[in-house]
Amino acid sequence: YDKLSIDDTKLFKEILAITHLQYNFHDRLEDPLASLKAEYDKLKGKLELGHDNPSIVKQLKSLSVDMYSNRLISDSEFKDIIVRMI
Repeated sequence: YDKLSIDDTKLFKEILAITHLQYNFHDRLEDPLASLKAEYDKLKGKLELGHDNPSIVKQLKSLSVDMYSNRLISDSEFKDIIVRMI
């Protein structure tokens, strides 16, 4: 489960919810979008603090696209992040 992509973990959780198999697991499965949001917030905070390391910028660009495609950030926030990194 931990090695699946974000889209695959979303699909896996949806299948478990539809089949009600999530109740068979002892440990609750982490929401993949919550971990995506947490990582995005961390990297965005680093950028706001002035840490513009190229690897941070690259990761934040990738996460911004994932967040935007999953409708977790608005159009204006996405544009703001992309413009700030250019």
